[in-house]
Amino acid sequence: MMMAVQMNFYSDAYRVAMNIGLDAAWCGKTPELTQIADNMQRFFSEKTEYLKYDSYLPDGTPVAPEAMHPHAIVATLASASLAAEGTYRLEWVQRLWDLPLRKGARRYYDNCLHFFCLLMLSGRYRIFE
Repeated sequence: MMMAVQMNFYSDAYRVAMNIGLDAAWCGKTPELTQIADNMQRFFSEKTEYLKYDSYLPDGTPVAPEAMHPHAIVATLASASLAAEGTYRLEWVQRLWDLPLRKGARRYYDNCLHFFCLLMLSGRYRIFE
């Protein structure tokens, strides 16, 4: 018997937005992924407070614990702008550009995604052939 598993939006899920942006950069935009990128950016722009994020149920309901990597959320949502066409795409790029590097215990994951997403947005992250 298969059991349904509910997956919450948590640290590993942040990279979904990044992967959507990378796919658009390398393979071109698709309407389905553009809609997902736009939805994610709209949710985090309209339903959350900047750099104060929770974990979320699939329906957007916030749940504990608070997000451990808020800088990673900003970085990956900025990279989703490569696929996005909505109102918030440039806002997220600007947020990443203005975001200082994270200091402290959780800096490694946040700053790795920060640099990786800047590289993607620069257009210099290319497929090796």
